[in-house]
Amino acid sequence: MIGGVIINATAFFGANYLVKYLSGDSAGEEKKRHNLAVEKYEKEYQKYQWNRTKLLDWMATKHEIKDEVKENFENTDYALKLYNKTP
Repeated sequence: MIGGVIINATAFFGANYLVKYLSGDSAGEEKKRHNLAVEKYEKEYQKYQWNRTKLLDWMATKHEIKDEVKENFENTDYALKLYNKTP
């Protein structure tokens, strides 16, 4: 069982070495392209997070206003009931 693990590990690392050796400089180009893609992704994700936070803040503000309006409406109803009770 241990022999199989050693053979698999050797084959895996040997294949990676062989690919690097045969590919030459294309691995460097691939790394540059990958780094540019990661930078682009991070920039877009940061923009998405900013917009999401802005939206959630707006929604929370609207919810607070809604609650305040509801409370004011109930207070107004109560005030009118008291007013109607006065002679």
